[in-house]
Amino acid sequence: MKQRLCKQCGTKYKPKYPKQEDCSELCLANRFDKFVKKSRKLAKILAGTMGYRSMSEVRFAVELNSHTIPYKYESRMLRYQYAPQKYTVDFTLTKKDGSEIQIEYKGKLDAATRKKLRAIKKSNPTVDLRLVFEKPNNKIYKGAKLRYGDWAERNGFKWYDCRDITGIKCDLGII
Repeated sequence: MKQRLCKQCGTKYKPKYPKQEDCSELCLANRFDKFVKKSRKLAKILAGTMGYRSMSEVRFAVELNSHTIPYKYESRMLRYQYAPQKYTVDFTLTKKDGSEIQIEYKGKLDAATRKKLRAIKKSNPTVDLRLVFEKPNNKIYKGAKLRYGDWAERNGFKWYDCRDITGIKCDLGII
């Protein structure tokens, strides 16, 4: 593909994806924020132009980039329960010692996702799988006392709030 001009910042870039219109995740997030806030369909379409599945993942990638934390997006697939079931983890971060942390970004933590995460953890005991919640104080379901962060701790997951990236930096040995 030939070089294009970013609609946000005006820099020239070579797109990785056919429909990519922005040079970086930051420019994509800025463009999205300018004209729409609540359209999920448009958010998925825009995120897809950069190879992501949601604008929340794009924003988390922007946050990682702004803190100069290197990552790979959806680079690792984990099997769980039986061989045909596979799960691609959102972000892979590398610690200073070379070991990896698998990060799964969650905006919503429904019953099916909770069941799947427990199965993945059980089937991959040596993998360091951690969760990043968009809203860790959301309740598991309406009327519940248990919140996303509480559920993660109860099930042996280390978790982070997406707005506080310093915990991730500490765990990676960057701070």
